[in-house]
Formats: sequence, C-alpha cells, structure tokens
Amino acid sequence: MFSVAVFVVFGWSLRGFFNLLPSFLRNHSPNEILGILSYMMAFALVESLLVIGGLVLASVVLPGKWYKEGFAHKSFLIILVAAIWIIRLQGYLSDEWPAKEILIQGFGVAFLILILLLLIVHFLKPLQNLVLEVEDRLQVFLYLYVPVGILGFLIIIIRNLG
Repeated sequence: MFSVAVFVVFGWSLRGFFNLLPSFLRNHSPNEILGILSYMMAFALVESLLVIGGLVLASVVLPGKWYKEGFAHKSFLIILVAAIWIIRLQGYLSDEWPAKEILIQGFGVAFLILILLLLIVHFLKPLQNLVLEVEDRLQVFLYLYVPVGILGFLIIIIRNLG
C-alpha cells in the first residue's frame, strides 16, 4: 500500500517541480535547483510515510471488519479518491482560500464517491482483484522514489552541515 502513496505523492511533487523548472532555470543556479529538488523529494518521502501511517492508525482504531479486512484495496481507494479531491480542490485555489461551502460540498461528494467505490469493489471480486493487481504493479515505484527521497535527505544534511 505504501507504493500507492509513494506513487501519488512523488508524482505530484515531480509534476510541480517540472512545472516550475523553466523559471528555476532562469532565476537559480544548478546548485540551488538541486537543493529545491532535494527538499521536495525529502518532503514527499515524509508525506508518503504520514499518509500510510494515518491509514495504518485508522486500521488499528477502527473495528476489524471495517478496515483491517481488505486493507490493501480499501487504502488504495482512499488514497485515489483523496488525491483526486485534492487535485480538484487546487483548481479552486487562488490568492485566497476557497469558500467553506466549496470545501464542505467537495468533501461530501468525495466521501460519497469513496463509499460507493468501496461497496462496488467489496461486492465485485474481479474488480477487487484488479485494484490489487494495480497496487502490486505500483511496487516498482518504491525502488525508484524511496531512494530518491533518502538521497534528498542526505543532500539536505550535507548542504546544511557544509
């Protein structure tokens, strides 16, 4: 399940970095750009750990039938719906926070979609197997992104000590 969180968080961080890269190239030295990327990758690793830690904590607190059984596919759907909701929420962000109504309405819609998806995947075993297969395929990103996050931490430590 960690692979899904890593894929979403690192993917979104890298998208943001490459979106800003042209302005970085004009205004910063290569060393400063490496520092920015290192901070982004280190924070993405911490954020991924917090996401999966929150899901594990929820599985410990909630009754077993609610979340422990089927943890992998339920966590996959929670991360997927949360990521889509946050991406859509960013579309509303400008110089000020979105209205409270937009936040509540968006959360309500995301929650209802999550419940619907959880029910569908729970009762349709082939769809559950598909979700688990996708989650399994995302494991490859652990071998790429986790070392990049650790390398980001090492670069930050070296830059701050030197």
